[in-house]
Amino acid sequence: MDDLLAAIGTALGLDGPYTETPAPGSGGFSLKTMHESPAGAGRAVLDGTTDGARVAWVEEVSGEPQNGYIPVDLTINVAGPGLPHVQVDVATYNPYFGCNVHGMRLFDDSLVVVYTEKHKTIGARVDLPSGEQSLFTLGDRCALVDDLVCHIAYRGDRIELLSLPDMTTCVPLPSTDFADWRLPDQEQRGRPDTRIVWSKLRHAFAEIGMGHEDADILIGTAAVPFLYAERPFARTYGHLYRPKEGTTPWWFPVAWHHHLTAEGHPSRWPEWLDALPGEFTGWQEHWDIDEGAARLTLAYLGLHASEMAAACREGRLPSGDWRDWREGWDHPQPIGAFPKGFRRAWNQLPTTYRPA
Repeated sequence: MDDLLAAIGTALGLDGPYTETPAPGSGGFSLKTMHESPAGAGRAVLDGTTDGARVAWVEEVSGEPQNGYIPVDLTINVAGPGLPHVQVDVATYNPYFGCNVHGMRLFDDSLVVVYTEKHKTIGARVDLPSGEQSLFTLGDRCALVDDLVCHIAYRGDRIELLSLPDMTTCVPLPSTDFADWRLPDQEQRGRPDTRIVWSKLRHAFAEIGMGHEDADILIGTAAVPFLYAERPFARTYGHLYRPKEGTTPWWFPVAWHHHLTAEGHPSRWPEWLDALPGEFTGWQEHWDIDEGAARLTLAYLGLHASEMAAACREGRLPSGDWRDWREGWDHPQPIGAFPKGFRRAWNQLPTTYRPA
C-alpha cells in the first residue's frame, strides 16, 4: 500500500505520498463487501493499480455524523503526469457499506474495475478521460486473470469469460473450479459460428452412432444454452439487472427416451450418453474458436452424461431443479434459435414426460 500511496501522490503532483486518515469503525461489518462501515470522518484507499506513470484507485471518504447519517463518497480515480484527475462515483446501492475490489486493470483508453457492493458483483469499464461508465453484473465468484474476467454465472455450472477491455464474451469453461486451466489466447476469444459448431458436434455424435435428428436434441439441450451469451450494459446502478440465462434442460433427452420406450420404440440414449467424453483440461493451443466451442460443449455434456444415463435406466428425470421448465419454454432465446431436430422432439413430447 505504501508504494501505491506514493504513486498516487506523484500522479497528483503532491510533495509526498497520498495521505490516508483512518475513520473510526462503526462495528458494522458487511460480509458481502468484507468492509467495516465508518462511524466518522476519514479517508481510505481501498485498492489500486499502476501502469507506468498512471495510477488508478478506489477511495472512500466519510464525513462526521449528520442527524444519525454518515455521509460517504466512494469513488474510482485515475491520474497521471499531464493527465486530468478523473473521478467518478462507484456504482452502488449505498456507499456506506463500501465495496470489495477484486481487481483493476488500466488500458490505453479505459479502466476496468471488478468489485462487490452491498447486493451485486459488478464490472465497471470507465472510459478515459471522459469518465463515462459501462456497468455489467457478474457472479459473486470471480477473478481477474491478466486481461480476462472469469466468473461463475448465476447458472452456476460453468465459468464465464469476458475479454478486456471491451468485455467481449468468450466461450465459457465447463467447470466451476478456478483451477490452473489453460485460458483462450487472443485469437481464441470472441463468439463462435453457430452453424460450424453444430456441424462439428453432429460429426462427433455420428461417431457414437447418433443420427442427425438425435444429435440435434443434444445440441439443443447443451450447446445452445452453453454458448448463449447475454451481456447487457447499463450506465447507472439502477439500470443493472440480473440477466435471464436459462437453466440447461438436461431433463429433455431423458424424457424423450422415456417417451420412446413407452411407445414401444427402441432407444439407444443410455448407450449414447455412456459414450460421451467427460474430460476437460482447458483450451488447447491448436484450436480455433469454433473447434474450441465444439470441444468444450462436448466436455460440458460429459459432465452430466452419467447422471442422465442413470436416469434413463431408472425411469426418472435427472437430478436438478426444473421448476423453470414446468410452465413450458424457459430459455431467453426463442425455440426457433434451436436446431430442427430439437424443435420437432420438443413439440412431440407429451406433457406427462415433462417436469411436474
